Amino acid sequence: MAVYKDNKTNTWRVVYRIPDWKGGTKQSQKRGFPTKREALAWEREFLNKTQADQRAYYSHEDPAVLRQAQNQRYSTERRYCLAE
Repeated sequence: MAVYKDNKTNTWRVVYRIPDWKGGTKQSQKRGFPTKREALAWEREFLNKTQADQRAYYSHEDPAVLRQAQNQRYSTERRYCLAE
């Protein structure tokens, strides 16, 4: 994550990456913070929230639940993927 100043609008923005459902990452940003302190505070809060969510997600890895999730993901990919 990084915090940048946007000189055009005179505000701060936070650039961050989040994991997507395919296992990759997606870059996103939150803009419009009037001060750098507010942008850094939002960044810290976002990191704490996402790390807690990941711990909760991976703490209950039941093989049956994971298998069901994988089957749903593959069926969705087959429906919309034209390459297969």
